[in-house]
Amino acid sequence: MSDKQEYKVSFGPIARTILYEDLEGVLRFIFDVDTDGRNTIFLERNTKSLSPEARLRENIAAERTKEHLTSIGYEVRFFPG
Repeated sequence: MSDKQEYKVSFGPIARTILYEDLEGVLRFIFDVDTDGRNTIFLERNTKSLSPEARLRENIAAERTKEHLTSIGYEVRFFPG
């Protein structure tokens, strides 16, 4: 990655996916959008079956992805819960 940051967030090539890339690899988030016309993105989080190490990485990726999307004008909510 040539960015000054150690990670990159981008919309994926498959519909309704967001890619988080860092030195450890790529994580793909599935998302949905609010139907009332607001700029709200709902990111799917399903960490129940992950190991503690993978869950920690996914948590960091989710927060960084949220920060990025917020910085470009989206409100971000996670589901489930």
